Amino acid sequence: MIKHIFIASSQKKCIEYWQLSKLNILNRVQKIYTYGNVQPLLYEKTKKLLYAGIRHQHYIIIYKLIQNKYLKKIQKFKISCSLNHFHINKEKTILFGASYHYNKLNIYSLNHDGLIQKKINKISNILGCHSSCLNINNNILFLASLKKNLIYTYQIYFKNTYYYMHKKHSFLLLKKKSGPRHIISHPSQNYIYSLNELNGTIDIWKIINISLKIFKIQSISLIPFYEKKKFWSSEILIHPTGKFLYASDRIKNMIFVFKINNCNFTLKFLKYYITDTQPRSFHIDDTGKYLISVGQKSNTLTIYDIKINGLLTPIIHKNIVQDPIWVLIY
Repeated sequence: MIKHIFIASSQKKCIEYWQLSKLNILNRVQKIYTYGNVQPLLYEKTKKLLYAGIRHQHYIIIYKLIQNKYLKKIQKFKISCSLNHFHINKEKTILFGASYHYNKLNIYSLNHDGLIQKKINKISNILGCHSSCLNINNNILFLASLKKNLIYTYQIYFKNTYYYMHKKHSFLLLKKKSGPRHIISHPSQNYIYSLNELNGTIDIWKIINISLKIFKIQSISLIPFYEKKKFWSSEILIHPTGKFLYASDRIKNMIFVFKINNCNFTLKFLKYYITDTQPRSFHIDDTGKYLISVGQKSNTLTIYDIKINGLLTPIIHKNIVQDPIWVLIY
């Protein structure tokens, strides 16, 4: 089965579309110039739509994958600010766009075809709003405030498929100079995992169903017993099985692998891998077979085979476009 890979280059202002064959042969299929710095990317597999944020010009461009052969632009939607992270709800009707520099979250409604209808709301005064994550079991929206060392939580109420209301629930206070960056929800359980950019730690939060109270149950360093405290952590993802968690750091040039306890859902460090230089972005395909990393400084990608124990084996290393800032594989 062919795997589709999308790589955004901020400096070169383009998106590259690659295909990985079932024989692990990698080929570039298409290069699209966006005429603006590209960040972030999000792919909606059901409708085969690629959402791309265009910074400075302030657009969201939507491309459709046609016959699994090429990307075609189908919408260019003007927005009020540059974005640095996308998140989409389970029903694929609401698109969340976090803006670090503008300190807010914009919320857009999507129609039946996945196109943006309009901006329906915003949440302001989130200093350094780096990302959002919606816990689908309880409809709690988490917003990372990197500059304030806080994670804000909001209760989401869907009035109908295409509109919602939110109510501020609480906030989670983190250690000083931790810098919460990205947040990921466990695929089947009421646990949230947040990556702290500045101190290289992962915090694990448990959501109590009835009261919706949220408790920190663990804080773990990316490198156990590591004395040098300089970190620049970037990405966090959970394997589709919910058994393993992966994170990256741009100063260490490493990808870290953790095992998720199947009883209390805490983390146990397994191994780290030296990878592409400055791995700002990596992604795991939806089958859990491949992990792909790109190096923003090395201008390379590495594709790993994910073993049954969660560990990684590199199978492809290749030079790619300059300044790869975002990567997706589906």
